[in-house]
Amino acid sequence: MRLLLSLFVALLLGGLCWFEFGQPLSAKALVARAEDKFDRRPERAILILGNSRTSFNDMPDMVRAMADSAHDPQKWEITLDAPNGASFEILWKDGATQGLLTQRWDDVVLQAESRAQSSDDLAHSFQTYGADLIGSLHPTNGHPRLVVNWSYESRLWDDGDPDGSGRAELKREIRDGTTSLAERTGAHLVDVATLWSAVERDHPEIALTQDGNHPSLAGSYLFALALYGDLSGRDVGLVTYAPPGLDPVVVTKIRQEVHDVQAMS
Repeated sequence: MRLLLSLFVALLLGGLCWFEFGQPLSAKALVARAEDKFDRRPERAILILGNSRTSFNDMPDMVRAMADSAHDPQKWEITLDAPNGASFEILWKDGATQGLLTQRWDDVVLQAESRAQSSDDLAHSFQTYGADLIGSLHPTNGHPRLVVNWSYESRLWDDGDPDGSGRAELKREIRDGTTSLAERTGAHLVDVATLWSAVERDHPEIALTQDGNHPSLAGSYLFALALYGDLSGRDVGLVTYAPPGLDPVVVTKIRQEVHDVQAMS
């Protein structure tokens, strides 16, 4: 009896460990996948390639939740490939990413790493492998989407960037480099940087990063709204979803900024 009890406990612990650590999907993702089995809407397959900026705060899950809250006629099935610190070169040379590139996608979004324009070598890598990735992707809904990244905050400069010149120059390099890659490859730009700057200007009380680089919950919400609006082509005012823990006042301010920029484009 003692042997059977020990065996049962070992199997139970092993099962719990597998459920927690040994599977590629989180428990939340598994629940969502089970729920999707009963969702009869046609699927929209979306691939997002990026890095930790992309995955922070489960940003892709926010995009799906936004689509559902706006009663989108399609079921957005989002696949994320975003290893921490991944550049376009790292993604291109990764076997798992190569496998994803061969699959059929309705939409594809690419986000470069934060350092992509911080040196000549990294900028060259961004252009070379970004073109390789984009050239290998042929989403059914049009051209791949390329995110215009936000800049580091001034606190990450050695001298604090007192006159703002370092940050302004990096912003120009990010925009010029990303625009150049889009023009060469036909990629569609998702201008997160302009929205980011608008919120910083109009609502300096909202912290968009948690460390000067990675997005805070508010920053990820802004990012997700930008992607939802671009992918759907619909008014972000239709979105009722807000991530738990985010101040409703902040939600309203960010949603209004995205709506205003969307209306002018």
